[in-house]
Amino acid sequence: MNLTCLTIQIATWPEQYINKNQQKITSCIVRIPNAIKGCEYCYFYAIARGDIETQLSRLYKKGDYLIIEGYLKLQKVISNNLELNIIILQVSPIILE
Repeated sequence: MNLTCLTIQIATWPEQYINKNQQKITSCIVRIPNAIKGCEYCYFYAIARGDIETQLSRLYKKGDYLIIEGYLKLQKVISNNLELNIIILQVSPIILE
């Protein structure tokens, strides 16, 4: 497992659903600032479960900045393409004023 801490911005409204194992899941697309010229952000699919799922869906909205702790997971999608997902384990807000 590759544990990582990232500064992210929520790019889409967090959505709740129940998976096939009857677990509540919150997912959204997040973006991470990128230093490569011409590509301002990298976008990833983020998933939260348990207490973090409740916290993410109730307290945060599109456009909020967070520091998250989680791990990265490569997942096969349609046509055998790989997608990088972030499984969120811990969330901390960033206050920008």
